Amino acid sequence: MTDGVWDQLPTEAVATLTSASLRLEFPSSGKAGLGLALTGTADGRQWQAGIASAHHAADGRMTLAVAGVAPAISLMALPVVGPKIPVNAAALSRLALVARSGTKAPGKDLVDRLQSLLNGAGGNALPQLDTALLAKRASVGAEVNMAGTPVRVWRALGSDGTREAGTPGTAAELLPEDTAGPDGEPSQPRAQGQWWGSAADGPSIPDAEDSGTGEATGTGRAVQAATWVDVRRALGPLQVHRVGVAYTTSPKRLWLLIDASLGAVGLVFDAVGLGMGVTLGRSLAVEGTLDGLGLSYTAGPVRVAGALVRETRPKPPLRLLVSGILVVTTPQIGFLAAGMYGEMTDGRVTVFVVGQVTGLQLPLGPVVVTGLLGGFGYNSCLAVPEKAAEVPRYPLVAGIGDEKAMPVTSGAAAVLKKLGSLVTPAGDHVWVAVGARFTVFKVVECSAVVAVQVAPGDVMVALLGVARARFPQNDNPYASLTLGLRAVYRLSTGELSVSGALDPGQSYLVSKDCKIQGEFAVCTWVPPSAHTGDFVITFGGYHPAYRPSPHYPKGLERVGVNWQPSSAVVVRGEAYAAVTPSMLQVGGMLRVEYSSSRVSAWLRAELHATVQWEPFRFEAFIGVTVGVEIRFMGTHHLELDVELTLWGPPTGGVAHLKLPVVPDVYVRFGGPRPTAVDALSWDAFRGKVLAGATLQAGVAGGLLQEQQPGEGGKNKTPQVALAQLALSVRTPAPCTHLQVRTGDGSHTTVAGTPTATVPIRPMNRTAVTAGCTLILKAATGAVISLARWGVAPQHGGLPVSAWGAPLGPSASPPVRPDTELLPGQVIGARLVPPPPTRTDPLIGPIPKTRLEAESGRSGRVPGPDNPSGSKPTDGSRGQVASTLATEKARRAREGLYARWTALGLAPGTAAMPPLDPLTGYVSRLWSTVTCDPMLVPTSGKD
Repeated sequence: MTDGVWDQLPTEAVATLTSASLRLEFPSSGKAGLGLALTGTADGRQWQAGIASAHHAADGRMTLAVAGVAPAISLMALPVVGPKIPVNAAALSRLALVARSGTKAPGKDLVDRLQSLLNGAGGNALPQLDTALLAKRASVGAEVNMAGTPVRVWRALGSDGTREAGTPGTAAELLPEDTAGPDGEPSQPRAQGQWWGSAADGPSIPDAEDSGTGEATGTGRAVQAATWVDVRRALGPLQVHRVGVAYTTSPKRLWLLIDASLGAVGLVFDAVGLGMGVTLGRSLAVEGTLDGLGLSYTAGPVRVAGALVRETRPKPPLRLLVSGILVVTTPQIGFLAAGMYGEMTDGRVTVFVVGQVTGLQLPLGPVVVTGLLGGFGYNSCLAVPEKAAEVPRYPLVAGIGDEKAMPVTSGAAAVLKKLGSLVTPAGDHVWVAVGARFTVFKVVECSAVVAVQVAPGDVMVALLGVARARFPQNDNPYASLTLGLRAVYRLSTGELSVSGALDPGQSYLVSKDCKIQGEFAVCTWVPPSAHTGDFVITFGGYHPAYRPSPHYPKGLERVGVNWQPSSAVVVRGEAYAAVTPSMLQVGGMLRVEYSSSRVSAWLRAELHATVQWEPFRFEAFIGVTVGVEIRFMGTHHLELDVELTLWGPPTGGVAHLKLPVVPDVYVRFGGPRPTAVDALSWDAFRGKVLAGATLQAGVAGGLLQEQQPGEGGKNKTPQVALAQLALSVRTPAPCTHLQVRTGDGSHTTVAGTPTATVPIRPMNRTAVTAGCTLILKAATGAVISLARWGVAPQHGGLPVSAWGAPLGPSASPPVRPDTELLPGQVIGARLVPPPPTRTDPLIGPIPKTRLEAESGRSGRVPGPDNPSGSKPTDGSRGQVASTLATEKARRAREGLYARWTALGLAPGTAAMPPLDPLTGYVSRLWSTVTCDPMLVPTSGKD
């Protein structure tokens, strides 16, 4: 056999032969027919096999092999629900196999003759044949006895019904409205679906050779998709809706699948992926499978539905995936929670949960909250839309109270499939999302979600929202607007961007035929971005001749209107505006067109203008075209064009008039285009371009958070922790070489700042050196040497409008720079002092209040301070000496010394024994205690 059928046949189940019968037919046509029946036993079970071969004038000769066994396996072996099935109420009564030769399906006459040959050979226990069964090359089937009624299900083998192993399977979805009706049957059949994988038509079936990583390890294995037959039978409290079969080829196993529910008094449990697999070998070993459980409960208007499903072949990097959903509905409020738990191949756990509450009416002044959303993910990555136009359809935004965006009634898999497009497993990622749906003054409907995601070396904060407004609030508004908003900050890239987009499908003015559109973006970059200092503000894009930098937002839709009031008239208008560090760009276009069978007319007007900051230059283009075409006794075309170009300073321009028949007319006015650029002096450049900026210095690290308040509630001189101190210096101009002053008055060049030059466009200078020397002085005015300080140059980008190469006389706006910034310039330095050293190693008296709290971030004990408390009494040293010289003190010292001696801890050695045990301190008291100590009164006892 071909088509991969032979390798799939369960030849391991061949039984021991106990009897055989043979039937031969010799019809008048001379084409003999043969029927052979074999009976065998294996592990006490009787197997039957049959072979039939016959010829038909139209179909030719066909050979058929049939086998069957009666396993008598009770459905009580099903997991979880099996014990609920009454004894002898249902059983797997027969397993069968049919395979034929030939590529053409037989007709009814040939099928009847093959059946007759099998029956005549004594194979009456073999399955009945029909044309539908023999339409496939080979099939496996099962017969289930359901409360006395046989149910037969067949599944084709080979290329007719096989998909490759490792393809993700599916788990039966639970529909929240899938509750039992009055007759105990479901209101509608189940659907099939799957999350985090392509949809398939088969069940979720365990694979014995899976490595646990979700990838198939065997070779040549295939998994059959399932075939289902409606049953709708009651087995005690168990409602069986469908019975299905599937086939796996490694190992060769037939799977009996049950779609069932268990219900009582409004509570219904649904089995997801319920079934048992029978190994087609001599033992007929049985393995149960259950992918998940569902629950639904109805009590009057309150409805609870949920599902917990396990995927047996999750896609890498997952080796285990369990997903679930819970829905609670009441007449006023609804609640939905959906989530996933998984284990990745490296052993880490990945989890996410998203929940929402709908139907709220929570007034907060002019704002009324109608829905809430919250989500959390661990070791999972949350994707956010790349463009504002995608935000209105983003599930976390659109799904707050919108069933179409979060299809609760379509089941757990449908909801999780929506969320699965947003959340993917990722190690060391944590995210939190909070959202709300609300109305403002009952006019504007808003949905907004704030998401924070933390990843290794990165933090993302995103605000995603959509706002809808209609005026007036009725079924035929004159204006309708839907705006998507996206604001994102990423620590790793230093990008801070805010963008918005009108949805042209839901935004119009006056009439639904008058569509409005447009996008805007505001972006800036901060450290650690290489584009720090750059920014762009754009509404509707850029000048057609402008080439935006690679990191600028692109593809923005023009702000405009598209109106077709009738089939003959079209009105379209659009505009744009953009601001960059080097220029301002504005422009727009208006088109009005009329077309009929006889006449076409049009009006086209456009404006494009740019203003360059330094040196100040502007250029504008205005064009108007009016035309008409008449189709009567031929085609007559008439068009008039007027173009106006302005420039400055000095202000001048040229008007270009295009007339039919006569030559073009040019009218020039004002001054000519500038042939030279007026260069600014340094004082003018510093005052106009740099706005008189000076060097900025500050504390970059080590500033104590808690400062002692001074008079009037203001802080005194800022206090810092010396161990963490760092200073920052930023210069208004780039430093071509950076130096520091040492204590002896010499200068040392800082590493990483080689001498170079920088251009200054407004000054028309191509190469300028700008040295910078850092001098640090104490409050007394003394210069502090920076020789041992750590000095690191700080790099950044500067706008080319100020620090770019000079423009040539022929360069007309808009200038198309490769970048808006001059990157890699030294714009400051960071200074770190050497580690602090103590000049006095002795620790003097420290106030108790200072010992009770840490000082600064280092937590180090503060240095010596003036003593606090009572003053010592003159002559207190003599009082101490007289106390130590008493007889009682002497005996106490000798006892202590004897104990030290017994422990081997006594001072002195054999070579130099102590002269007077523990009396040396008394004799040396006057030199050891340099001043009279404070005496603290005791309790009155010695």
